Amino acid sequence: MMGCMTSLSHHRETPRDWGFLTSHALTFVEVTRTPDATVRELAARTNLTERQMHRVLDDLVTTGYVSRTRVGRRNSYRTDSS
Repeated sequence: MMGCMTSLSHHRETPRDWGFLTSHALTFVEVTRTPDATVRELAARTNLTERQMHRVLDDLVTTGYVSRTRVGRRNSYRTDSS
């Protein structure tokens, strides 16, 4: 049993970069907070690459959580609450 406790304490001391929210959830929150943000800005705020952000936004648009509107040369993303 003592070996098990040592193993558990070792895991607590090792910091890891993780969170409870998925990239889709983080993106949804950021689009709601800043609906006029560019894909690059959204990617930076969520620690995703621009390519990942495009994929996530496409998923959110396809499922109806986010709407996409063309504004000039760029897209604008919005949620119902933004």
